[in-house]
Amino acid sequence: MGVEEKMQINREKVSVFISSRCDSAEDKKNGTIKYGVMRKSLKLLLEETGICDVYAFEESHATTVDVVHSYMDKLDDADLVIIIIDNKDDVSDATLKEISRAKAHNKKCIYIFCNEREKEATSVQKDLLSSLKNPRYYEVSDFTDIARSAYEAVISDIIGIFNSYCRGRVEYREEDEEKLSEENSIDLEVAGDTDLTKEFIDGFAYTKYVAKKASNLALGETKDASDQDKNCAALLGLILGEPENLKVDFASIKNDIKSYHRGNIQKVVMARYEAVELYFSGKLSECVEKLSECVEICKACKNIPKWLYNDVALDLRNMQVELDKEKDTFNYNSSGQELLNQDNEPLYYPVIDRIVSEHNENIYKHLMKNATQSPFAVNIGGADYSIDKVCSSFIVAYAYGSITHMLLIRKRLYEYLITLSLEVRDHRMFMLCVRLLVLSGESKTLKSYLKAYGENTNNINTQDARKLLESTAYQSIKVQQIIARELLLQHFGYYFSDEDFKAEYEDLVKEVKKCITDKYAVSYVVKPLLDAYYDIRYRIDESEILEFVYYLHANNIRLYYDDAFKLLYHLPLKSVSKVNQRKYQAFVIRCLEDSEIREKCNNLCLAAQTLRQVETIGHSKLDACVKKTCPVFYKDTYLLNTSDLDDTMGWSYVEKYIETIRNDNATQGKNGTYHGNAFNPYITIGRILSKSELKLNNKQLKKLVDALRGTLFADMQTIDAKVNAMELLCLIQLRYSRNKQVKELAGDIALNINVVFQAKELFMERGYSSANLKFVFALLQNILKTDAEKNISKSLISIQNDDIAVRITAMREIERLAEQGLMEACSDNANILLFHHTLSDSYSMNADLEFYAMSALSKMLDSTFRDRCLDRFIEMMDYEPYLVKVGMLYRISEDDKNDMKIKYIFEKGKNDSHYWVRHVSNKALDN
Repeated sequence: MGVEEKMQINREKVSVFISSRCDSAEDKKNGTIKYGVMRKSLKLLLEETGICDVYAFEESHATTVDVVHSYMDKLDDADLVIIIIDNKDDVSDATLKEISRAKAHNKKCIYIFCNEREKEATSVQKDLLSSLKNPRYYEVSDFTDIARSAYEAVISDIIGIFNSYCRGRVEYREEDEEKLSEENSIDLEVAGDTDLTKEFIDGFAYTKYVAKKASNLALGETKDASDQDKNCAALLGLILGEPENLKVDFASIKNDIKSYHRGNIQKVVMARYEAVELYFSGKLSECVEKLSECVEICKACKNIPKWLYNDVALDLRNMQVELDKEKDTFNYNSSGQELLNQDNEPLYYPVIDRIVSEHNENIYKHLMKNATQSPFAVNIGGADYSIDKVCSSFIVAYAYGSITHMLLIRKRLYEYLITLSLEVRDHRMFMLCVRLLVLSGESKTLKSYLKAYGENTNNINTQDARKLLESTAYQSIKVQQIIARELLLQHFGYYFSDEDFKAEYEDLVKEVKKCITDKYAVSYVVKPLLDAYYDIRYRIDESEILEFVYYLHANNIRLYYDDAFKLLYHLPLKSVSKVNQRKYQAFVIRCLEDSEIREKCNNLCLAAQTLRQVETIGHSKLDACVKKTCPVFYKDTYLLNTSDLDDTMGWSYVEKYIETIRNDNATQGKNGTYHGNAFNPYITIGRILSKSELKLNNKQLKKLVDALRGTLFADMQTIDAKVNAMELLCLIQLRYSRNKQVKELAGDIALNINVVFQAKELFMERGYSSANLKFVFALLQNILKTDAEKNISKSLISIQNDDIAVRITAMREIERLAEQGLMEACSDNANILLFHHTLSDSYSMNADLEFYAMSALSKMLDSTFRDRCLDRFIEMMDYEPYLVKVGMLYRISEDDKNDMKIKYIFEKGKNDSHYWVRHVSNKALDN
């Protein structure tokens, strides 16, 4: 075996990252640099094996990147992380960040603890003991033994993995890399006037490599690429927002393109490339003019294929749409659209349609294999073929100068990679999907994807956010670039560094205000900024949000008044001075008195209500204005949510909702007609009873229970009404345990169970089923001590196997009732069932179910399950999305900070990558 072959074998090594405290300046001054010596010793031992490449902070080179990111990037690239902790020195914030980052990226970790000077385990060690799923750690009693013990652990781990592989404990199944047979090979000679050959696409290996590398699917490096391949790759990188250090040289590209074609097709395509260059230079108006010229060239030339002519018309139509956005207009009869309307045939693009069809077929086969394969199988391959297909469609579009089809590679890539990333959970692939969605302005898809992916906050850092921000500069069209920046601020603003956030936020607001002043694309840039304000409102001075809303009103941007009031409705207003509160109150009053604004803005009254709830100034003028301008809202909602309800006022509201329930029971299902309500009277009554000091007397309780009896025994009533009525019965029993009326009704239900469980399931009311009804009734029986736990167990099993919406509804029922003392009222065995069900759902991949399970666990902290709840919360701080973390931190913020587990949770939070998580944690620790 030659030297060159040996070098090839040794090129791939196990990348190891050593995480521990660093020696302090005082240690170095005293000559006690034990950590530095230990890390260097361990590095030397591992690298002597010839199979490890080790990163130790002390031996890293100078870099232009800031210190934190310089070593965090190394951690991200590592295959194995060795975490070393001396119990006496405890865990530094830097080490805690590294542990969180390693967990977030699912890195294999080896933990070594030294108990030489302190036998008490650290919080990290206790955390590892809390679950059998955590890796096993090793303890040493002498600090000088750490390097040897860590070295032995690494070698033992590598050997163990190899042994498992050799003994067949992992089954690998390679997906078929389908090759096109000769008879199915792509024919690029679909237009008689071209000299492209079927081997054409194969000449762009580097272009395909660029797409695969961006997706983290590239294997190895590519060989030397041709200039034409690099030119194509440069334009692809620009479209993907990652230009790969290649400059787009349109003069060189046009020379390449000219050589691909001849005759009239060459003439048309070269004219198209003038438009392509103008588009990617941001000169949209000139681009439209050039495309109009291309249309005339097509008309004047003979033998231009119809599909090519229509493709030019399609580009013209789409660019005119983009130009109309800048002018805030929409033209249904643009010249491009009229050209397309003249042709009765559907639009087609022979080669690209064929490629995309094969790509879609491959995706379908991939999904089918996933659904039918062995659960022990591990898929490798397949993705390479799919990316090749997507790139092939781009290369054909590139060859013919089709702007629309070149830009479509973003959509074709993210549609495939979103599905793949949800399977493999690869961070770089996730970031590419986000970037493509941002550059495409796909707000709804981006929001849905982020929720489905459930990205752990420790998985994203300020450098990730900065790279995303830098990619928006490659969106050449100004309107689309502004929208991309707004989307990025909305969904990733909490990850920006303080400097990046301040600069980007201020510049973006300035840019949007200029658009308003210039009447430039106002209909497209205002709403995304309001959405961004809403999502990052905890990082912005509330007075600045108010000033932007005033600016919209001053410029009469009425189309977005209601969106602005929705934003104001959700503002906590805790940092607004009294001067600004008075200004805001005067503004709300003026809007309420304007009948046109009031009638078109559904959120205005709610914004007034929020202001009334939190303001620290006089509110008599606001009360009088709401009462005068919105009398129904004032009576039904405003007073209920802003007043301290005494028994008389509280009962008046309860009595009103009882009447609503009776009317529903009388009319629901009559003549086959079912209807819904704008509000839920059962939940509203429950909130009044739970959140106020209202005490019902026996006569009032009887009236309420009788109404619920009517709901439960109504054979035409809906399932959601019966479930909500049963839950309200549970709440009444928890609050009025001595009253006998609920127990009597429960006995009647047990005797007429078939009537009660007969209900209409409405198509539009997902989330309710007979399993919910049986579950809540089982809870009621257990609260009343009239039944054991078996019915709870049976109904929970049914719910666990039901639709996810049904599971969420059941979890919300547990959450609400747990807050009212469910755990204290139920038997010990019932509590065990409820706790384990809730704990299990807290691991759900569904974001809503996981959130409500977390909230329910927070209501169980006063039970015997406190330690297990806190152990789960500690685990959540490592792996969960920010909404779960923030929700949990708020819910335990008033808990005992002297509890070491509570303190550890907040210590983790203050080192999180997410601004809001850090903010809540720091605030809780300071109080």
